[in-house]
Amino acid sequence: MIFDQERIPGEEKDAGFEYYRHLFAYDFARRFCAGKRVLDLGCGYGYGTAILASSAASASGADFSAAAVAKAGRTYSAVPNVSFSRQDARAMTFKDGEFEVCCSFQVIEHFKEPAAVLSELKRVTAPGGSVIISTLNAEISGSVFNPYHFKEYGRAEFLGLLTPHFASVELYGVMASPAITESMKAFKAKARRLASLDVLGLSKHPESELVRGLYSFAVLSARAAFRIGRKPENFSLSDFSAEQGAEGPCIDFIAVCSAGGGK
Repeated sequence: MIFDQERIPGEEKDAGFEYYRHLFAYDFARRFCAGKRVLDLGCGYGYGTAILASSAASASGADFSAAAVAKAGRTYSAVPNVSFSRQDARAMTFKDGEFEVCCSFQVIEHFKEPAAVLSELKRVTAPGGSVIISTLNAEISGSVFNPYHFKEYGRAEFLGLLTPHFASVELYGVMASPAITESMKAFKAKARRLASLDVLGLSKHPESELVRGLYSFAVLSARAAFRIGRKPENFSLSDFSAEQGAEGPCIDFIAVCSAGGGK
């Protein structure tokens, strides 16, 4: 199960650059969703699903966490074209071709079986539809240690993961402003200092409940310390941009994949 703090609460902008980093992917994807049936796989608390719904004909949020789905349903109950359901990304209950666009942001790194997730995303995407996937760039913004990430990808690895499943893959790199870059460096420096305290080698056992509990405490502590004196309004969507080809030093990748089979 994903640690709850892996899900950015959309109504709490004190998550700083992390919040806007997630928000940017949804803002980027919205242009592909106009008037279409859209899936948001790994929707968390649903703020991104609601963003996609602002241009989509309908937006369905799906997450493995029953608590997250329930909260999303309550928060966005007044949005008429949004729905939420609990789903296993490796075996979704949706029909073949049910959606015209499927989005999944900062999710694929959490799976031991990423190919199963990609196969399901392709299955529920209509012929000629698009699958839009984001993940962090391991070479630039990879985690110091995250027991909930089974695999973090560099550019070549991410393309190698996607290309067997889709007719075409167009890769974008998410570029960050100097302010964001410095904030990330500061956060990672704190994470490294915490990791250096692991004299017992607990990080060698990432699936241990003890290790995950300690990690959760460390993340909460680091974020609390990091936010002191930093107001959320210091950051905005304008701190990010997307570079086609992802050749530069990007912090994240966004892949726009064609499901194939269209006219």
